[in-house]
Amino acid sequence: MPPQRRDKRMSGTTITCRKLGFLYDGEEQPVIQNINLEIARNQRVAIIGASGSGKSTLCQLLCGLLPRSGGGTREGEVLLDGIDPAAAPIASIAEAVGVLFQDPDAQLVQGIVEDEAAFGPENMRVSPAEIEERVAQSLAAVGLLDRRLDPVRRLSGGQRAAHGHCRGAGAAAAALRLRRRLREPGRRGAGELPAAVLHAADGGPDAHYRVRPL
Repeated sequence: MPPQRRDKRMSGTTITCRKLGFLYDGEEQPVIQNINLEIARNQRVAIIGASGSGKSTLCQLLCGLLPRSGGGTREGEVLLDGIDPAAAPIASIAEAVGVLFQDPDAQLVQGIVEDEAAFGPENMRVSPAEIEERVAQSLAAVGLLDRRLDPVRRLSGGQRAAHGHCRGAGAAAAALRLRRRLREPGRRGAGELPAAVLHAADGGPDAHYRVRPL
């Protein structure tokens, strides 16, 4: 893999939102409006808010799922290192941002622990040697290295949740959007999640952005 690609990824992604709003088709009121947000490279930000306040909508706008696949109307501007995720090629977005869903099973496609961890970098055409390095590092970060050949269905709920975060680290997206309630994993899983997040982001949350219902 070319060195410049690795350097860009490791340096993180700058996220900019200017007067951002979004209205779903068939709705009268926007779910979010007039959001101005700057996230610097390598900054860890927790976006918090009540159910229905627009957190998931914001995440989907950041990764380009909205409005291209879900309909609706976006106002304002979203930029990932100067690129609009609503218009950029999917491959470019995948290198800049990744989404981990609340239900870890919703993103399982391979069935074997190490194959799931390798799925992202394989689709990004990462070299076999680097894929192996990423898989080993990300599985070790969540305590699943010794389970790499096991079927994912044999993992506990907390382990599957941690494994989902490990997939994001394996893909090495410069920014991770985490859509989950931290109270959901089991006791062991709750302890594993921070390790995966810290491995991917190289730090802990250092800022919060609160989204409130309109």
